[in-house]
Amino acid sequence: MNNEVIEKLKATKGAIGPYENLFTLFSSTGRKAHPFGMRACFGGVLKSTYGEMDNTYTIYTYVEKDPGNNNLCIFTPEEIRKYLAYIADVIPFSFEVSDILPAEDKDPEGSYHFLSKPHIKIFVHINGPHINHVFILTLIRYLYEYPYKCVLEDVFKLKQVPEFSKISIFNLYNVVAFSIDINSYNMHFSSDMSHYPGNDPVLFMKKGDIKARMEYLTEKVKGLSKVASICDIFPINESLEPYPVGSTEWYQPKRVRYAPAGLKFVEAHKFPVDERDSSKGERPNIVREFLLEDFWEERLAVYSNNIKILIDATDEQIKKDIEAANQHLTIFNRYD
Repeated sequence: MNNEVIEKLKATKGAIGPYENLFTLFSSTGRKAHPFGMRACFGGVLKSTYGEMDNTYTIYTYVEKDPGNNNLCIFTPEEIRKYLAYIADVIPFSFEVSDILPAEDKDPEGSYHFLSKPHIKIFVHINGPHINHVFILTLIRYLYEYPYKCVLEDVFKLKQVPEFSKISIFNLYNVVAFSIDINSYNMHFSSDMSHYPGNDPVLFMKKGDIKARMEYLTEKVKGLSKVASICDIFPINESLEPYPVGSTEWYQPKRVRYAPAGLKFVEAHKFPVDERDSSKGERPNIVREFLLEDFWEERLAVYSNNIKILIDATDEQIKKDIEAANQHLTIFNRYD
């Protein structure tokens, strides 16, 4: 991580804001052009297109906190390059990542002062099915958007643990997101074209399986006025479902619903709203909690527990699928 950025955030103590407004600063050219400016996400490109797309994207993210905006990147340019190269190993695309650039007075079009703080510029060229653009751009958002960057930060930490170093970033991301009781932080994960909202465990998938699944989804939506989302890529692991779908128990919070399976969850701690005035009370602060080393071992114990259970559950689900398929085999009598 960018230690200088992290230390500055820590120095703000209780005043770190966890959410603020969604803030994606980008432009695009190609099949779907988009002028430089601030948007909540890439929806202006992704929700009005379908089919094959050849687009370039220039994305800017701050390395200094900007009050009210939610695109502070806590990762170094080199970490970003490694991360994008990892994604490109599954779905090929080209990219360039600048070093940290100094503040500029104006944006490239000279109309707004969006780049008045130091920033990193990410250039991405994607030529392929719509789902490829959704997949890659959503994963890029995780570099700067709360609460996803807190998840990604823990994923990078897990990759440094020898026991989990060979598990893919995608599988680790799904485990971490599922393992966080995000509601306890007064936050949520989107299910709008992003990764699943973290309410249910999903199957562990090999990189080749992810690519094959995306190819399948591309074929599935051909000729339809619909597009596939990342939620469609990772199937829910039904082998861990302890209650009938639609039952009263099925609607319980995941920390209650999946407790019989031995799964555990990271729940929010509370921090002073204003350390200078204790009378203002306490509240969850995912930024502070995930940046401080104090709570890492606690989260690691939860992730370690859940990774083992979810790997075993993936094997169990595959076994069930095979058994279900075998029940529908047609057996012919051989000729004498």
